[in-house]
Order: sequence, then structure tokens, then C-alpha cells
Amino acid sequence: MSVSALALTGRPPGPRAGLTAAVSRAPAQRILGIDPGTLRLGYGVVEMFGPTDIRYVECGIITAPARMPRAARLVEIARGLRELVSELKPHAVAMEEAFFGKNVQSALALGEARGVALLVVGEAALTVVGYPPATVKKNVVGHGRATKDQIAYLVRATLGLRRVPASDAADALAIALCHARQHGRGGRP
Repeated sequence: MSVSALALTGRPPGPRAGLTAAVSRAPAQRILGIDPGTLRLGYGVVEMFGPTDIRYVECGIITAPARMPRAARLVEIARGLRELVSELKPHAVAMEEAFFGKNVQSALALGEARGVALLVVGEAALTVVGYPPATVKKNVVGHGRATKDQIAYLVRATLGLRRVPASDAADALAIALCHARQHGRGGRP
């Protein structure tokens, strides 16, 4: 298993330098976004201090070797996600909902990865809010047919990152941003 966290900003995670607690009166809500996969699980963490104050914490990818059987890869993904949840202590979790594709094997593998993520999050007594891919794209980019490059670019711009995150990590950050924005507008909890 490999967990790679990306340091994409020039500042430490958490509140921006120079901001005081008086400026951000609302307590932060830490949101973990998950882009599930059996080889690569993308994660992105943001903190929401208010409806429009969303800040980057961390993102990365939990990987498992392709040469391993699928069941062993899922165990590795679960182990990495457990460590991540334990360390980052999110208050909310958002994950991409399964979509219906033409490749049944891919859809099955995605369902298995989602199941592992749901198990790990459930063990931590957290609930998961699911968002369809088109909803995430519309929320972050402005339309439901955005490309992965467009998502990554706008995630970078929205969160003030120095560089574009890896695709799976960018997707996870987009899911976390979508949840923060929905939650901030009084939408889904």
C-alpha cells in the first residue's frame, strides 16, 4: 500500500496565515472527499469555516499494486483509508455515487471499492453523502460534462493551489468542494 499526500500550497494545512479566530467565527467542518477505485483511491480534504470560506487541507492517492488479486488490493485500500480517517478526523464524508457504464466489470469493481470505503467510514461512525458525477462537475465547473482536466484546473484555482493535483486526488477534492457548497447553502447535510 502506498499513501501519497500532496503538498500543493506554500502554507501549512488549516487556516490561512494571518487569519484569526475572530475572522472565522464558525468552527471548521472537515470534509473528506473520496474518489473510489480498486487500484487508486483518491482523497481530498477541505475545511469549511462558513458558506463561502472553504480551505484546502490535504489530498492524495491511496494505491495498491496491480499485481495483487483484487481482494488483497481492497484490503490495502481499506488499511490506507482507515489510517487516513484516523489521522485527519473528518466530520463529514462525501463520495462519488456509482454511475452506470457499459463495462459491467468496471462497474462491479467500482462498486466493490465503494463498499470498502463505506465499510471503513461506517466503522468510524461517519455517514457518507453520495453525489452523482454530473452534480459534482456542475458544482465545480459549471456544467455536468466537464473533463478531468477542467475539474483539476478549477479545483486548483478555487482552492488556491500552486499546481494541479493528480486526477484522482482532484476528483476527490471536487467531491469535497461539492459537499461543502451544498452544505453551505443548507443543502444535503
